[in-house]
Amino acid sequence: DPYIYFYEEFLQKFDKKERQIRGAYYTPPPVVKYIISGINEILKDNFDIHEGLADESITLLDFAVGTGTFLVEVFKQIFDELKELNTPQAQIDNKIRNHILQNFFGFEYMISPFTISYLKLTRMIEDYGFKFTKQDCPKIYLTNTLEETKDPSNLFNLKGIEKHIRETMNVKTTKKIFVITGNPPYLKSDKTTEHIK
Repeated sequence: DPYIYFYEEFLQKFDKKERQIRGAYYTPPPVVKYIISGINEILKDNFDIHEGLADESITLLDFAVGTGTFLVEVFKQIFDELKELNTPQAQIDNKIRNHILQNFFGFEYMISPFTISYLKLTRMIEDYGFKFTKQDCPKIYLTNTLEETKDPSNLFNLKGIEKHIRETMNVKTTKKIFVITGNPPYLKSDKTTEHIK
């Protein structure tokens, strides 16, 4: 994954201390696949949601999206199941537009991983044959998950990001999230790895 090599090496060299403070560490794909597969199976077996993550009633948030590794795996598992069922491209497009681009959200605090995740998810969806319109975009937001998002009308003149802030507020205050997943930021030292509680 060229995005990850760039991101990991860039952060390591550019600002190692900031990386440690923010807890920005990459989760290996096999770990992510195991977690997302588990969520998908639990939805099917324990909640009787037969389509699992592909069911349009499911909303999901990655609260520390980083470079999008968890959401990429979510989308991949949905797409793989659709392909196994020989789903026509038109139905896949509808699933993307009406479910994947509406019900899956990511919050990220740092601009570098935010940008990478946005590019990565967009490219992945395009690779599955979807043609984006001006209204279509992944629901990734630059925000601190733990802080209340301020109303942009009370901030400085930030017209360029006002829509982004309003959408972030809407997700934080009105969306009913069914699944929360991701790898929380953590402190890393030479001797031990201590998760922030």
